[in-house]
Parts: sequence; structure tokens; C-alpha cells
Amino acid sequence: MEVCGVVGDTIAVVYGCNIDALYHEMIGLGDGADIVELLRDKYEGTPSNPFEGVSRSDQFSEVYLFFDYDFHDVNRPPQVLNGQLEYLLDYFGEETDHGKLYINYPMIESIRYTKELPDSNYYQYTVSREDCRSFKRVAASFSFYPNMDFLLRGDAQSRAQSWELLKIQNVAKANFICNGVNEYPPVEMGSISQRMILQRQIDEFESLPDCRLSVLSSYPIMLFEWLGK
Repeated sequence: MEVCGVVGDTIAVVYGCNIDALYHEMIGLGDGADIVELLRDKYEGTPSNPFEGVSRSDQFSEVYLFFDYDFHDVNRPPQVLNGQLEYLLDYFGEETDHGKLYINYPMIESIRYTKELPDSNYYQYTVSREDCRSFKRVAASFSFYPNMDFLLRGDAQSRAQSWELLKIQNVAKANFICNGVNEYPPVEMGSISQRMILQRQIDEFESLPDCRLSVLSSYPIMLFEWLGK
């Protein structure tokens, strides 16, 4: 594992394992398992401990978790993966409680699976389970953008615009997945949730012969919910 960064009173940590490992660690800890304490214990005594100087009595007001769907894992049947995710999404359902879990479909590279922004066809993009095995390459060849610089580098205004457009099309697609409407919803997303997105994804790939999954990035969705707009 490695630390992504520590900025002000925000700590960002790479868990370093997939959703299957998280599931088994949480099950092993039993009721009341605390993801923050789990990470504290993993980093304790390491040179890059992000919790250095942070007392165990200090509370984090919000906790967010981001994981990949890992649809490409042929050693784990989709039914097993989905059962694990249902448990974890129920447990990590609130950022001010145990934490809130967000899932990238099929993985983090979905953030750049887009043509030039705004991409009016984004809501239609799906990927087969077979292509998920090489999704990094698939996303790189599909994307209008040669790398992640459009989100990470350049002037602040252009980066902000790119994130705003990604937010709009991913939130609209989440609405399409859940409700069949490719529109940016009102702030009150009562009819859209990570749990509902998972169920609709299950319904979709189980009904299609080549097991296709809707491409969706959870980072813009988290921004929408966090900003409230």
C-alpha cells in the first residue's frame, strides 16, 4: 500500500488490494468493523504512516472508499462478486457513519472512457466481460484524450470545466442506468444510489448474451453528492 497524499486535515490512502480482499477483511473483523482502524493498524510502524500524529481518539467526519468492480476476474463468478458488493454497499452506505463506498465500472480507467467532452453518446457505452480483462488498453485507445492531463494538468479553469462535464455525463448516465432517463437529475437523488446502480448493472449483464456492463465512473458522482449540485 502507499499513501496518495495528506492535504490539510484530509488523508488519502491506497488500500492496495481489491474488493474481494476488503470483503474478507471486514467479515473477519465482524460487527462494528472500522475501516479507519483497519488502515491505522496496517500502516502502524511504517515509514510512510499517514496517521502519524493523528490520535486514535481523533474522529474523521467523513470517509469515502473507491473500488473497482473487477468484472474481469474469471476466478470469481459474478454471483460471488455481486454478493460481496451487496454486503459492502449496505455496510458502507453513509460517509459520516462507517464510510461510503463508490464503485467504478469496470475500473478506475472508466474516468477517461469518453470522446471529446461533452460526449452526448456516453450514456450508451458498455463493455464486455472479455474486454474488461484489458480495459486499460481499451480505454486508452477509445478515449479522445491521450492521457489524464485534461483532468490533472493545465490551467485551473480548463481542469474545472473537464471535471464539470464529466460530472454531468456520469450523473446523467447513473440516472439512465437506474431510471432509464439520460438527464442530469435534481440534487435529491433519492432514486439513484450505489446499491441501485449495482442491481441495474446485474440486471443488464445477466440479460445479455455477451455479459455487457455499462461504463461508469464513481468519482464524478461522489463530487455531485458531496457538492450537492
